Amino acid sequence: MTVLLRDAVEADLPAILRFTRALAAHEGRPEAVSAGLDDLRSAGFGDPRRVWFLVAEVAGEPVGFAAWSTPFSMYRGKGVLSVNTVFVEPAWQGRGLGRRIFAALAARAVAEGLERMEWSVLETNRSAIAFYDRLGAGTPPATSRRYLEGAALRALAA
Repeated sequence: MTVLLRDAVEADLPAILRFTRALAAHEGRPEAVSAGLDDLRSAGFGDPRRVWFLVAEVAGEPVGFAAWSTPFSMYRGKGVLSVNTVFVEPAWQGRGLGRRIFAALAARAVAEGLERMEWSVLETNRSAIAFYDRLGAGTPPATSRRYLEGAALRALAA
């Protein structure tokens, strides 16, 4: 099996959106995806660029992708490769594609002088957690991600 990992082009956006919807459905939250192609185009290819995409393809067909951004760590004084999403189609899981995607992201982080990679995982996703443990990933002590969205975000902004 020959897998090509490459930076996405705009023509990949329909596949990326399809994969995003499949991931949300897998997580039991299909209604969570409100993004459309224009949203992905603006974020991934607009100015300012907010996200980068990597596509995994086999025989010219996309079978997975990763999305990431690069926030800044005030504590470390360097950028961080923040992995937003990694998805491999179920038929291709268990063949090393996830590891290859994470390795490609790690190589990118090192080449760009970024301090670390970070990502979130659902506590119920035991197979993903076991995979991340095999990669040597750590869990920051005493942390819990928090967010504001919707009405709470607008209320605070007001």
